[in-house]
Amino acid sequence: MRVFMAGRRAKGGFTLVELMIVVVILGILAAIAIPAFSRYVRKSKTAEATTNLAHILTGEVTAYQRSADNDLAHFVSAGPTPSDPPTESKYPPNAALWVDDPSWAELGFSLDTGHYYQYNASVSGRPVLALLLMAGGVVGAQFGASFSARLRAEQFRFALAVLVLLVCLRMAWGLIATPGEPFSIHASQG
Repeated sequence: MRVFMAGRRAKGGFTLVELMIVVVILGILAAIAIPAFSRYVRKSKTAEATTNLAHILTGEVTAYQRSADNDLAHFVSAGPTPSDPPTESKYPPNAALWVDDPSWAELGFSLDTGHYYQYNASVSGRPVLALLLMAGGVVGAQFGASFSARLRAEQFRFALAVLVLLVCLRMAWGLIATPGEPFSIHASQG
């Protein structure tokens, strides 16, 4: 029971309405913060996978070029590492697991920090892929050279600007669009 003196409220705590307002505000903050935190965690895990896959790709290209210099061009295949299936928690750091494997060593790829994913480098259709890479490079270079020879400098700069804008729009779409399965990477068996 509250005691009121001369039109003033006695100092004895909070009213039920004040407490309910605080509960509603905390509920609204939680409704905003929890999904935002979940998105942040998803993005950080996706960034880890993207970065490591880019390193593996760079290692594959380097190994292919190095082997092509020795007249026997090939890609490197490395088995699933670590061998345990992924879980919600990170794999513990274990650089020796990567360095001691000759395939990962040839790729120049190792992880000395904790990570969420199991990595596997397998390449199928090697002759076809190599042929496509070489043909694409040759045709692309010839097309670019003949295209730039026909245009004036201003037109060529404009064409390059349009190309850059298209790439930027594609990247923006990739940031906006939500993938169906954000943590799945499927490889074809060949």
